[in-house]
Amino acid sequence: MPFPKDMIGQVGGIFGRLSPKQRLTVGLAFFGVLAAVVGMVLWAGRPEFSLLYGDLDPESAGEVIEALKEAGVPYKLARGGSAVLVPKDKVYELRVELAGKGVLKGGVVGYELFDRRNFGTSEFVQKVNYKRALEGELARTIQGMAEISYARVHLALPEERLFKEDQEEPSASIMVAVKPGARLSPRQVMGIQNLVAGSVEGLKPERVTILDIYGNVLSEQLDRTSPTGMAASQMELRQQVEAYLVKKVQTMLDRVLGKNNAVVRVSAELDFQHIERNREYYDPEGTVVISQETEESETPLEGNASVSGRTEHTIVNYEVSKTVERIVRSAGSIKRLSAAVLVNSKKELSQAEVARLTALVGRALGVDPGRGDQIEVYSMPFETSEIEAARAEMKRAAKWALWMGIARKVGMGLIVVLVLLWLRSKLRKVTQLPMLIEERRAQLPETEAQKAQEIEGEKVEIPALEEKVSPEALKEAKLQEFIADFVQKEPDKAVRLLRAWLVR
Repeated sequence: MPFPKDMIGQVGGIFGRLSPKQRLTVGLAFFGVLAAVVGMVLWAGRPEFSLLYGDLDPESAGEVIEALKEAGVPYKLARGGSAVLVPKDKVYELRVELAGKGVLKGGVVGYELFDRRNFGTSEFVQKVNYKRALEGELARTIQGMAEISYARVHLALPEERLFKEDQEEPSASIMVAVKPGARLSPRQVMGIQNLVAGSVEGLKPERVTILDIYGNVLSEQLDRTSPTGMAASQMELRQQVEAYLVKKVQTMLDRVLGKNNAVVRVSAELDFQHIERNREYYDPEGTVVISQETEESETPLEGNASVSGRTEHTIVNYEVSKTVERIVRSAGSIKRLSAAVLVNSKKELSQAEVARLTALVGRALGVDPGRGDQIEVYSMPFETSEIEAARAEMKRAAKWALWMGIARKVGMGLIVVLVLLWLRSKLRKVTQLPMLIEERRAQLPETEAQKAQEIEGEKVEIPALEEKVSPEALKEAKLQEFIADFVQKEPDKAVRLLRAWLVR
């Protein structure tokens, strides 16, 4: 293509006519622009990092980092080395890949312990390895729960006895670490118990003890017979009842008063007595014959064998009407309710409004005045300054981030444009140098012009040189020689002339 070649030739010619200082300036400017462009490209193309794994122990973090180094994936460490960050677009792919390689297994061994066959292993070692593998697999399964970050399982598996009455029952102890902000419900604790009990032969759920890293026995809450277990279950049931009632009333008031314009709190007093009553009612007037028995007998009379006496006995059994009633009252029935409703209003509610709200809440809760249930409705303005401040801060942060992103991009674009304009002005001055020299020579005194003509005349007298050199090259050579001679003879004028060019 001729155009790029001509352009490259022109640029090369211009660069060749520059002085060493000008060449250095142009070179530094070119490399500065190149570095700025490369920096922008790298900054725009840098990956956004996201969490791959968090809450890792040092051993597991080391395994993950080693695998990432082998795969050539960039990574970052956070939270004191317990969290590993990778490019956002590779998070799920890396999780699947590392899981397939078995990199992250919680620092425990499982059934892969038997992948390597060691001949000559004793029976005792085999039993110990089986116990270790079973504990590791159970720990991994428990760690799969969303609320648990770490789990350790210890199994006590007694040896088999010859007689069943001498056989001891197995047991298990489990320590769990719950993630920050999470908690295990009694149902989840029971699920862990049943999981472990179902995985070990002969293990009963009640023989599984679960505790957290602070030493609190979580499984004790499941023992309904213990005081702690009974109190925990009663408290849980009470919280469930109160939450259910609050939700019923809150959803209704949100539709009536608007969302976040009312707060409802319900206190439920439950009766945890389990009562069974058997009652029998008798009706004396309602008799019923249930059986009748008649007995006849004959006896001969004395002195007359042909004549006998006959007697008849009748037995009638009556059943009095009876009603049997069995009454069972389950534990956890509502004994008394107390509800408080706070309405967001700067004005005090009228008596009619309070009465309407009280009636609505009472209907929703199923209030029974005979039980002593109470409902109180109050109105006062809610404190929303913190919420409004948080919202305003979020808006300011979002707006600031938006403007900063725009300013960053615009600033980088302006830097590139300014550097290109500066480089263009420098190149324009260099290309205009011959024209400026001609103009300045025309402005020289007559004596200096005569000297220039004499110099040109002397050069013209060499015919061989004229024949071999083109007129343009000869003219350029004469001009360069004249400038060099002028600078040597008139250095002050040359300095003033250069300053005038630079100022322009």
